[in-house]
Amino acid sequence: MPARRDSIDYLRGAGLLVVAGAALGWLCVIYVVSWNVLIALHYNDFGKFYYAVLRWRGGMGLYSPNPATLIRLSPTVSRQFWDLNPPHFHLLVWPLSYLSLRQAYLAWMAINVCLAAGAVAAVRAQLTLRLSGRGWLIAAYLALAAAPTLTWFVTGQLTGILAALGTWIWIEFRRERWIRAGIATGLACGLKLFLAPLLLYFVIRRRWSAVAAGAAAIAASFAAGVALFGLAAHRDWIVALRDVQWTWAPMNASIVAPFARITVPSPRMADAPGPGFAWTAASAGVSLLVLLAGLLASLRARAADRAVCVLYLTCLLCSPLGWVYYHWILAGPGVAVFRRHDRRLVSAACAGLLPPFFLLAVPSVPFAVTLGSTYTWSTLLLWALAVAGAIRK
Repeated sequence: MPARRDSIDYLRGAGLLVVAGAALGWLCVIYVVSWNVLIALHYNDFGKFYYAVLRWRGGMGLYSPNPATLIRLSPTVSRQFWDLNPPHFHLLVWPLSYLSLRQAYLAWMAINVCLAAGAVAAVRAQLTLRLSGRGWLIAAYLALAAAPTLTWFVTGQLTGILAALGTWIWIEFRRERWIRAGIATGLACGLKLFLAPLLLYFVIRRRWSAVAAGAAAIAASFAAGVALFGLAAHRDWIVALRDVQWTWAPMNASIVAPFARITVPSPRMADAPGPGFAWTAASAGVSLLVLLAGLLASLRARAADRAVCVLYLTCLLCSPLGWVYYHWILAGPGVAVFRRHDRRLVSAACAGLLPPFFLLAVPSVPFAVTLGSTYTWSTLLLWALAVAGAIRK
């Protein structure tokens, strides 16, 4: 009998080693592929930021074409993917522009990782999370393997900064410190306009101190940008925003993305005509419905955790470009809300965030609007769970 038990333990241990090895191997594969994509695209989005500052220092426009903006999508199709961040954002990148591009990217990512780690530590302190060592290891692996982290790595976006700001906003909501919440929200909105529904929530709730603080933070941010980069840079930024034509991108988790993929299911088909009026109107109508339902649910929510969770998910879904790497803003309110939901439903929703982005670019319309839009459907399911909980209570 002891010999049989030893054999079972041996087989179980061997099985765990095989699973662990396969999991680590998968992680290595997706990050090696992503690193090669990053290098091929001149460090992708971070390259856009870096070259923008470098060229501005050389007397050129902040939003002029640079090596990282022109992306080759197929042997015959190339397109300019502009830097869409407001001028004052580039103050954060300016000190790094004196380093080489590789050094600047590594320093930028180190800063953002530290901020994201600080956000996770703050979430743990707020929620008094207790996990075993194995639990933390599994959570860390899933976080690294999931699309929000992988796409952050391959773009060099300001995900860590947004995670820190999103966690700060959530904490101030919980403590009902509305002036601080307004300042944090204004700083976040000044960097990413898709978070504007948070300010709309303050207006509807008549949190005038938060509205005033948020408006002041936004005004101060843009004033700094005007003082340094001038009004011309802001005009160029608006032109860049108007030229957005890539809502079909695999990383886009917004509700608009599946409609765009009906016409452009894959980047290789980016020269196809844009969606017709009917599809554009339909996507705008669905976005408006999600916005109204999300605001209503956030107003009905009794707990700050659920109100902020609903608002963040609403912002991601309603934005034309709700990139999946923005999901890190959900670290605090998402964990607070969804740990009380049915784990099977939450796991099913989160599973849709696990496929790597480079497996979703298949030139097939049925695939593009179903499995190819898995980030959208996962986000929508999480939103529906959060909204349903707010309405029931």
